[in-house]
Amino acid sequence: MTVFRFLFIAWLACLAGCASGYVAVGPGQVSIQGLEVEAAPGWNRVPAEEMPWARRGMQAWTRNGMSLDRLVLIPGIADGESIYLPRNSIDYPLFRVDMSTSQQLALVEETIELAQGANQTEVTAGNSRTHQFGGRDGIVFDLRALVHDGPEYRGTGGAFVDGERLYLLYFLGAVPYYYEQFAASALATIESASL
Repeated sequence: MTVFRFLFIAWLACLAGCASGYVAVGPGQVSIQGLEVEAAPGWNRVPAEEMPWARRGMQAWTRNGMSLDRLVLIPGIADGESIYLPRNSIDYPLFRVDMSTSQQLALVEETIELAQGANQTEVTAGNSRTHQFGGRDGIVFDLRALVHDGPEYRGTGGAFVDGERLYLLYFLGAVPYYYEQFAASALATIESASL
């Protein structure tokens, strides 16, 4: 399947989905179970029924459909829990409060890879740098996902721990257009996170 055909099919799916439960987000301050972010205009919250793997309180936002761009916000992952809910016999790796930065990045990589289907996606998270999330120490990092028979995705993420819970936000956009169009807006939202 060519990238253009894939994008066209994804666009058609978005048109169908946008009529069934997508809700505009922001602009301005948005609170998700105590996680506060500053949302730019143009994002739409993905309906929960389209995310059976989503844990309680998790939200995904998109501008053009999840297969083209997504900003995922996951508040309060407790020690011993996975980023996504277990499903279809997938055993996601578990968050541990004593994880190092490199272990947190590996947790994100493996979780996204498993969610996309075993051996279907290669995810790398790197270039981590420190960031203050409302006075809490955390990291911002870069993401890259290569989907077999699909587009390349690039993105960015942020993570911090508070009260032995992990707060994770990440953006992925298809290359070339969607990543370039929305990366700055997504990063601003990620870096604005606080409790």
